[in-house]
Amino acid sequence: MGGHVGAFVAARRPRDLLDVLSGGLHRLGDQGCDGSGVVLLGPDRVVRHGRGRLTHPSPGPFGIARARGTSGTGDDGVPGQDAPLPVDCTSKVAVVHEGTVENAPEISALLRARGHRLRSGDGGEVVAHLVEEELALGWDLSAAVRISTGRLRGSWALAVLAAGHDRLVLTARGCPLVVGFDAAGPVASSEFAALAGCCDAVGFLHDDDLVEFHDGHDGHDGGVRWFDHHERPVHRPRTRTARPPRPPAPGDPAEAQAGAVARQIGEWFPAVRSGTVWERLGLPVPERVRFLACGSARNAADAAARVLRRFGGIDCVVTAASEHDPESTRPGETTIACSPSGETAAVLSALDADAAHRGGRGPLLVVTDAPGSPLARRADAVLDLGGPGPTADASETFTAQVLAGVFLGLSAAVSRARWPRAVLSPLLEELLAVPEALHLAADTADVVAHDLAPRLAARLATRPGLLVVGRGAALPHAAQAALDLGELTHHWVQCHPSGELEHGLLALVGPGTPVVVVEDGAPAPDPVVHEVSARGADVLRVGRDGGCAFPVLRSGPHPWGPLESTVALRRLAHHLAAPAATPATPATPVTV
Repeated sequence: MGGHVGAFVAARRPRDLLDVLSGGLHRLGDQGCDGSGVVLLGPDRVVRHGRGRLTHPSPGPFGIARARGTSGTGDDGVPGQDAPLPVDCTSKVAVVHEGTVENAPEISALLRARGHRLRSGDGGEVVAHLVEEELALGWDLSAAVRISTGRLRGSWALAVLAAGHDRLVLTARGCPLVVGFDAAGPVASSEFAALAGCCDAVGFLHDDDLVEFHDGHDGHDGGVRWFDHHERPVHRPRTRTARPPRPPAPGDPAEAQAGAVARQIGEWFPAVRSGTVWERLGLPVPERVRFLACGSARNAADAAARVLRRFGGIDCVVTAASEHDPESTRPGETTIACSPSGETAAVLSALDADAAHRGGRGPLLVVTDAPGSPLARRADAVLDLGGPGPTADASETFTAQVLAGVFLGLSAAVSRARWPRAVLSPLLEELLAVPEALHLAADTADVVAHDLAPRLAARLATRPGLLVVGRGAALPHAAQAALDLGELTHHWVQCHPSGELEHGLLALVGPGTPVVVVEDGAPAPDPVVHEVSARGADVLRVGRDGGCAFPVLRSGPHPWGPLESTVALRRLAHHLAAPAATPATPATPVTV
């Protein structure tokens, strides 16, 4: 085998190249980078930085670096954590890679037979010498990399430099590789964490994509050219990232939430795309799932279950943990227990009841933000939300839990090949766009909520409460909005399916009754709008057209529902709560 090689960073930065490389290595856990895994592009050869702190002037804007503590082979041929990056015979080509090249031994034997001097024969060194041969035949660097990697078997991500070619080339197959975009120049890494704080947005390579960082000055492409596996120029979705140096304003978590969502998607997206989320959790893809959850987590489970059913082909049941009946549990079914705190008493009691009733159970997957909690310690696997944190409100954890369910559902769809690539690929691209959509929704909602809050507050002063409605994929989001509005404003708020209003509840709607309609992003408004408007209701639509009070949805419908609506109505709830909150009844939602 070619051996597994670890995380790397690559960049084009005219002014701060060494700072970016060392910062990325630091975030990858290489706390004492000594330069031994750094290669820079010089005018006539690639330059190994050598031992010592990264303080020497860079000969140009391009560089690659591998974190220490990863495998490699040194100049003496002995594997070690501080081995320099592999280069070709002429010291004009350098490669850094993560992953495994399964046929590296066979290729290295052929290269040695053709006179190449290889020290280790690992995947990166093999690629360097293959690229050397193709360049000698007259190909440019991108073509040489494309031809060379076409001979490889396995899963890998790599970056290549070559003297005489003012570019850095990236490609991947079966391994994550993420590109960060910034006005100062692009950066790339095999680990999302390496890019935190050094870019404004990120994009992920698909299998056999090829990306060039170039030194052009036209500016329209940000110094990045992107090609798909057919060598056609392509635009991959970019996910906005929140920069840590600028903390969010107190009481305004929009940027923090967008950043947390971007990190969550960045962590799991490669496994979703490859269909390996369940494998990563150490669980088989189930035939049947039972969600146990309460409150906000139950609303998120309803949204997640829709994706698991539709795309993963998984039979799903969502149960309020406090109402769980052990008699309804089927042998072998997978239980997904949702609790951000990991301490929700009703969920723990439901699991106890299952154990007492049957003396055993199927696999238990816990979705939580507290991997060391009592609930997590019972689990066969834990899906760590890894972002919202203990101070997050219910809407933030709701979004994180919905996305966790989306990861499970889409990954099952990929692994089972239930849907054609033409259907799944656009969904994956829409998933990458979620953080930017949430951030834009928050910006729009702040302005609108500030204007609407006084009017709605006046209505609520003379009404016992308000009604929130939705249908289909929007219904769990309407339920979450009702939970937020009730907890924050201390008014009665009821959520109801739009299509069920005519069965009794519509009679309670009269002139001035506040009705919030959460739409799914379809171009046409929910038909219930006409019904309640005819009765004189004060209708607030959350949708995508100009007639909406909150026009925060920019596309849709999405199978996971209108996540932007949760952000918008949380904003409204905060504006309504500000004058109403008292020390005895603080406007703080409860997350369990």
